[in-house]
Amino acid sequence: MRISGFLLILIAVIAIHNCVAQSSGEKDLTGKTDIKKVDSDFPWFSEGYNAYAPDSTVIKTLSEKGSKLTFIVFGGTWCGDTKRELPRFYKITDQANIKREKISLYLLDRSKKSPEKLEKKI
Repeated sequence: MRISGFLLILIAVIAIHNCVAQSSGEKDLTGKTDIKKVDSDFPWFSEGYNAYAPDSTVIKTLSEKGSKLTFIVFGGTWCGDTKRELPRFYKITDQANIKREKISLYLLDRSKKSPEKLEKKI
């Protein structure tokens, strides 16, 4: 399986199937979202991003293939798995010099649906 297919499947599985809703009092974001909005509205993003040290082997592999990759990422601002994995994903892609324009981020509501219904098409 190609690395891009693997990463897409991994992110989708983490975001859609393994999330456990958590109540934090924060307003959930849904739909196609710029990561800057998540970063500015949710402190867990920058905390997780700054604390994570990616594996250099992963960075090297992605750096070599990064110009050919695009990503569709699903998650939920309410989801514990997303709170852990989304900052790590962006740290990895940033260090691999993958342009953020190549990443489409869709945030799901607590019933794991987006306004665009893209999660049903993949």
